Amino acid sequence: MPTFVPPHKTVDAEVSPEIRLEMCQAAFGDLPDTEVSDYEISRGGVSYTILTLEHFAAPGREIWLLCGGDMFLTLDRWARAEEIFSLARIAAHGRGIAEISVLYDKKREYEERFGKPILLLPDAPLRVSSTKIRAMAAAGEDFGDLVPPGVAEIIRRDGRLVYTSVGDSMLPFIRSGKDLLVIEKPQGRLKKYDVPLYRRDSGQYVIHRVLKVRENDYVICGDNRWQRETGITDRHILGVLTAIVRDGKTISVQDRNYLRKVHLWCDFFWIRAAILWTKALPWRVRRKLRRWKGRA
Repeated sequence: MPTFVPPHKTVDAEVSPEIRLEMCQAAFGDLPDTEVSDYEISRGGVSYTILTLEHFAAPGREIWLLCGGDMFLTLDRWARAEEIFSLARIAAHGRGIAEISVLYDKKREYEERFGKPILLLPDAPLRVSSTKIRAMAAAGEDFGDLVPPGVAEIIRRDGRLVYTSVGDSMLPFIRSGKDLLVIEKPQGRLKKYDVPLYRRDSGQYVIHRVLKVRENDYVICGDNRWQRETGITDRHILGVLTAIVRDGKTISVQDRNYLRKVHLWCDFFWIRAAILWTKALPWRVRRKLRRWKGRA
């Protein structure tokens, strides 16, 4: 059941509820004893889980709510959380041993607090992130083995990449988990101040800003970092940022106010680097002290 407006994140207007419904139908519509519901889209408004549970609740009907690890960890902060635990059986799954360990701690907390048993599922057999699939789509790579055929065709048809960044390396211009990024294929070589999505030789996907264009590569750095990266060439580039969706408003990277702030932040790089280094100094000292105590 795709949401209409999820309460926990911003949705780009270009990725319409109808497209997300179409993808769900392509992915799950042919499964036996399975129905793809458009209830939250038809109802409109913010898609609060408790409203959906109240709609489908009926005497003798058992409802299961399946959560990914990140959603499960914040479930007690959802609207009318206690009623969610009352109306539905909760099941959750995590990625990897580290996350599952954290989920077990949260499971015990929820069971004590809400008095309901919770089911933790084993790690999914296919461990792949949506970010990886989107990046592969932007690069024109074959991702057909990672999603159902119908979904792959929709992604290829719609073309551009829209996703939420994770991490603090692009603060203050990109907020982790809050801002929606619109990435499109670059037209020719990148320019100074461009923000490319690229894949390092290690396989890691990164989105940072170009500080300098050289003949054979780019000098790149996160807006919240001072260590510059070299050796990134056109073959590493998957796409380039064209807009940021923040609090429902789309900000083009060509916006004059945005560019003015970017120029100020990048052109005075050494002042910025000194500020960031100073802010990180207490953390660096604490880390060294922990290492020193560990050797003692």
